[in-house]
Amino acid sequence: MTDAPAAQDALSFLELMAWTGEETERWEAWLRAHDPSVLDVPLGEGRWSTVRELIFHTFLVERRYADRLLGEPITAYEGVPHGTVDELFAIHRAA
Repeated sequence: MTDAPAAQDALSFLELMAWTGEETERWEAWLRAHDPSVLDVPLGEGRWSTVRELIFHTFLVERRYADRLLGEPITAYEGVPHGTVDELFAIHRAA
């Protein structure tokens, strides 16, 4: 028995990365076009209680995976500036 080939309508890795980049740019533009207080919109009772904290977590996880792939020390959550849109997206770009 052999594995079935990937579906023809599946995204390639490069297409997935391009789409992810486009979506990130779209969200950055949206956040910049709105009042900075949108980062403080509550998300409920979960571990990341605001939009800012969820974005911070998402981008810092990207950064930490990049650290691992590059064999570099893992970036700690503590002390990473993430108060503004600029600071949040700087984390993403560093990844």
